[in-house]
Amino acid sequence: MASRTPVVGMVASADGLGYALMDSGGQVAAFGDAPALPPPLPGQGPLVAVIGA
Repeated sequence: MASRTPVVGMVASADGLGYALMDSGGQVAAFGDAPALPPPLPGQGPLVAVIGA
């Protein structure tokens, strides 16, 4: 993750073999087997929360 903003959220994947990090700009980076998320669409606000199941 090449981010210049602080990481503000982290969530593990359901099986514990991956995780996702969210930075203060709303970008999400997935590692391991966590699913990658597409960037927000133009006009759509940034992500504001990371919730695990």
